[in-house]
Amino acid sequence: MSIRKSLILSYTQKYTTIVFQFISMLVIARLMTPIEIGIFATGAAYVALAAVFCNLGQLDFLIKTRELDAPKLRASFGLSLLATSICTLLLFIINTLLNNNNQELYSVILILAIANLLQPFSLLYRARLYREMDFGQLYLVNTAKDAALAFGSIGFVLFGYSSLGLALGLLGEKLVLIIFALFHRRQYSYYLPSLKGMSKQFNFGLLRTGIHGLSAIGEALSKLIISTQLGFSSLGL
Repeated sequence: MSIRKSLILSYTQKYTTIVFQFISMLVIARLMTPIEIGIFATGAAYVALAAVFCNLGQLDFLIKTRELDAPKLRASFGLSLLATSICTLLLFIINTLLNNNNQELYSVILILAIANLLQPFSLLYRARLYREMDFGQLYLVNTAKDAALAFGSIGFVLFGYSSLGLALGLLGEKLVLIIFALFHRRQYSYYLPSLKGMSKQFNFGLLRTGIHGLSAIGEALSKLIISTQLGFSSLGL
């Protein structure tokens, strides 16, 4: 693919995403109350805080490493799956202890935690597309997941799922990525987790989390403080 075509696809993807986001925000703002939006935002902040520690930058590692072989792919997948599973389990426990009296918030966090748990299963596929600079396939995949998120969220909200609808839309986005990953080259052996070489990926992940995680932690904590001190409606405005 030529550089010109790659740039066109890259910019087109950027503005396609903006269009989907604008449409969903415009419709959802008319369908949901600030309290409902605030409940979802609070749940998303919980999961975003956990995601800082469970992602471990494996997508960046797979994209930037010079030589990528089966052991590295399996180690990155294994590390990502292990870290995400531990964080999701801790999130379930914290959610049960803190939000059991608010069933809607509890359910939102539960759905978002499951969506976060699915992320490792599209990790290798996304890394391969970025490494190979397959902008055509990236445009197709990103457009499909953006459409699933936008129209899925709108559809669930229209059917009365309220803040759960936004969480279900995000879950649908992760499922779309997994579907694409399953049918891409079908090299399922890479999805057998391995401990070999995992220490290198782990050290990279810790360094990346330390460098880039502070801003995400600050943003998530600020949202949680607002919802706790001022209420869901203040966060949803």
